[in-house]
Amino acid sequence: MWWVFLSIFLAAIFWLLWAPIRLEVNTRKGIYRVEWIGLGALNWLPEQGLDVIEIKLFFWKKRWALSAIQSKPSKAKPKSKAVKKTQGGIARWSVVKKIARTFKVRHCRLWIDTGDYLWNAWLFPVGWLLRKPNVGVWVNFQGKNEGFLVVENRLGRVLWAIISSRFH
Repeated sequence: MWWVFLSIFLAAIFWLLWAPIRLEVNTRKGIYRVEWIGLGALNWLPEQGLDVIEIKLFFWKKRWALSAIQSKPSKAKPKSKAVKKTQGGIARWSVVKKIARTFKVRHCRLWIDTGDYLWNAWLFPVGWLLRKPNVGVWVNFQGKNEGFLVVENRLGRVLWAIISSRFH
């Protein structure tokens, strides 16, 4: 019987490591979301107010206005001076670079209009050269400034980058 619980626990751990974490920004539709697929999401709702967020966890959903949340004053405790062993700046920078490489840009599309026909004409070939299948910059002459960005990562890739940088 214990092997059933162990297998369910291991499957849940594997699922948490493998489930994608997605950042999505779509200015046309007003979507600003960080989502852990299958677990929950954090949405920013600027049309409701600049400080309104919505949290979804499985079947539970709650909307908050951050200005309504009162923070309690913290009691300042005297800090004791402890000698800490710090890493060098280069070692930390290599960890940051390895973690940054784990992010995958799935879509990145920008529609730009500077409002000046001359600038738009100069930027049009630059946007054409930067175009790839899921990444692109479009210069328009219609006054449309919009963006669409989807970035994904997995907890397993981040942890692997941290672990591999410690032993390398």
